[in-house]
Amino acid sequence: MKTIITFCFFLYIGVSIPKNYVYTYYSSGKKMSSGWIQDNKKTDYWFYYYRDGSVKSEGHYKNNQKNGFWQFYNPKGQVARKGHFKNGIPVSWWKYYKNNITEKCLYQKDGATRYCLIYNDKKLIKGSKYINDTFIKEWSSFIDFKRDNPNFSF
Repeated sequence: MKTIITFCFFLYIGVSIPKNYVYTYYSSGKKMSSGWIQDNKKTDYWFYYYRDGSVKSEGHYKNNQKNGFWQFYNPKGQVARKGHFKNGIPVSWWKYYKNNITEKCLYQKDGATRYCLIYNDKKLIKGSKYINDTFIKEWSSFIDFKRDNPNFSF
C-alpha cells in the first residue's frame, strides 16, 4: 500500500523534465544553431547562424514550433524582417526591410497570404499581395486596391 501512495504522490506533484541548451554545427565546425531543448522539443529562445558565424535569426519556440517574436537578419547583420508567430504560422503585422524600402505586411489567418504597404524613405508608395512568399499583385493607388479587395482593410 505504501508504494502505491508514493507513486500517486509523484504523479500528483509532477516530474520536471530538464531543459538542455544545445548546439548544432555546420560541417566546417561553425555553429549552425543554439537553443533550449525540453522533452526532445525546441523551447524558449533559439539562435540560427550564417556559415560565417553571424546571427541569421532569433526567436522563441514553444512545443517545437515558432511562437512569439522573431527577427531575421541579412548576411550584413541588418534586420531583414521581424514579426510574430503563433504555432509556427506568421500572424498579424510584420516588417520587411531592404535598402530604403520598408514593407509593413499584415498576414491573414491562413498564415500564407499577406498584404503589404510599401514605403520608400517613410513615404507610402504602393501596396502588394503575396501568397507563400510569392508575389501576386501590386497596386499603386488605394482606389485600385479597394476595387480589387472590397472587404479588406488594414
